[in-house]
Amino acid sequence: MNEHLRIAIDHLHEGVQVIGFDWRYLYVNDTAALHGRSSAIDLIGCTMQDCYPGIAESELFGVLREAMQDRQPRRLRNLFEYPNGGARWFDLRIEAVPAGICVLSMDVTEDQQTQDRLREVERQLLQAQKMEAVGRLAGGIAHDFNNQLTVILGLTQLLLEDVTDVKQKRDLGEIEAAAQRSAALTKQLLAFSRRQVFHIEPVYLPAVVRNVSRLLERILGEDIRCELDLDPGTELVLGDAGQFEHVLTNLAVNARDAMPEGGQLMVSTGTTEFNEDDARQHPMMQKGRYTVLSVADSGHGMDDETKAQIFEPFFTTKEAGKGTGLGLSTVYGVVKQMNGFIWVYSEPGHGTTFRLYFPITSERPDAAINRIYVEKRSAGTARVLVVEDDPGVRELVARTLRQNGYHVTVASSAEEASDYFDQPDVSLDLVLVDVILPGQSGPMLLEQFERFAIPVIFMSGYSAAHVQNRGRLGSFPLLTKPFSSAQLVSAVEQALAPSMHQ
Repeated sequence: MNEHLRIAIDHLHEGVQVIGFDWRYLYVNDTAALHGRSSAIDLIGCTMQDCYPGIAESELFGVLREAMQDRQPRRLRNLFEYPNGGARWFDLRIEAVPAGICVLSMDVTEDQQTQDRLREVERQLLQAQKMEAVGRLAGGIAHDFNNQLTVILGLTQLLLEDVTDVKQKRDLGEIEAAAQRSAALTKQLLAFSRRQVFHIEPVYLPAVVRNVSRLLERILGEDIRCELDLDPGTELVLGDAGQFEHVLTNLAVNARDAMPEGGQLMVSTGTTEFNEDDARQHPMMQKGRYTVLSVADSGHGMDDETKAQIFEPFFTTKEAGKGTGLGLSTVYGVVKQMNGFIWVYSEPGHGTTFRLYFPITSERPDAAINRIYVEKRSAGTARVLVVEDDPGVRELVARTLRQNGYHVTVASSAEEASDYFDQPDVSLDLVLVDVILPGQSGPMLLEQFERFAIPVIFMSGYSAAHVQNRGRLGSFPLLTKPFSSAQLVSAVEQALAPSMHQ
C-alpha cells in the first residue's frame, strides 16, 4: 500500500478493517481499533473469534459470513456488545475485496440514543393523545348515563316509599342496588376522564400516607410487608387528600394481586428537581420541582406489552369476575386532573414501581373562613326554581321536592330561566341549576342569581373544573349526579338553613 495512502486511511474518522477468508484481521486502522476497544497490534493476525469470544454466534457474524460467501455488499446498523461489558451502536458497510471483506464502521451511538429518545417521546405523546380521546368518550358516556341513573334511582326510591308488598320492595331494592353499582362505575369513568369533583387544597403527602397506612395493611394482608419511607422535607402539592388516599388504595390492591405468595410494598415520598433534559424525555412535564409519591412492590412484574395498556379503561390481566379494569385508569385520571405525571418501571419477575410526580405549591392551608348567615325558610313556604335540560331529571327533581313540601317552578334552559327572572315580582328562595345546559351554561346565570341574592345549588355529572367561571363556581354547592332523593332534599335543606358559606 502506498505510504501516503496508508497514513491517510490510518487516520480516517471512519473505521476500516480488512478480514481474510480465514477470519483473521489483515488490516485495522486506528479508528476501527478504537471501535473495538483494542489496538491494531493486538488484532492483526488474530481471528475475530479469538479477539471477541462468542461473536461467531452473533447476528453480525452471520451477515459477515454471507458477505464473505456471496461477495455482495451489505449495510446494517449493529449494536456491538463488548466481552467485558458495555455496547455501542455502529453503522457498517461491508464490501468484498480480493483478500476477503472490508468493513467500514461509524460510531452512531449518540445518534441512535437521540432517535430512541425521540421515539419514546413520540410514543408518550401518542399514548397521551389516545388516553385523552378515550377519556373524552368515557366522560361523555358517564355524564349522559348519570342523568339516566338519577332518574332510575330517584323513581325507585319514590316507589319504595309507597310500596308495601314485601316481594315488590325486595325487587325494587335490587334495582336500587344495581343502579348504585352502576353509579360507582360511572364515577370511576369520570375519574379517568378527569371530570370528577375535587376539593383542591394544599396537601402534605406524608400525612396522607400515614392516615391510610392502616387501611393499606388490611388490604395487603399478613403475608405482605408494608414499609414507609416518608421524607419530612416533602413539599406541599395542590390536590384532593381524599383522592390521594383513593390512588394509594388502588395501587395497593394492584400490588397485592401481583404478590399472591407474599412480598413487600414500599411507599415513599420526597421532592425532586426536573431539569430541561428530564423534561425533554417526558414531554408531559416541565422543568421544575416536583413532589414524588412512589409505590413499589416485589411482585411478578409486567412485560412491555402489558405495561403499555395498564391505564386503559377495562384492561385487566385478572381472571373474569375479579376486576373491572378501572382501578389503574382511575389512578391515571386522578393524577392527571391534579396536574401530575405517572412513571412506571417494571420487569417480569422483578416487581413494579409507580412514581407519581406532582408540581409543588407555595400555598399554605387557609384557616380563614368568611361566614355569611342565610335566613331559614321552612319547606312549606320555600320557593325553588329547577333549571335542567334533561326532562327525566327535571321532572324527578320537581316531583321529589313537591312531595317534600316545596313550591317548584321548572325551566328547561338558561334562556327560559332568564325569561322567568325578567318577570315582575320575582320571588324565589333557591335555584337548582344544571352546570351544562344547551346554549348558555348554568354558571353564566350567576349574575342574575346574585342580583336577586338567591342561594344556588349546581347539579352535574361533571366537575366545576370543566365549565366556564369555574373559579366562582367553586364557592357554590355542587350536587353530583346520580343523586338520591334523600341527598337532593338534604342539599336543599342545607342551602335554606342557617349555614356557613365561603
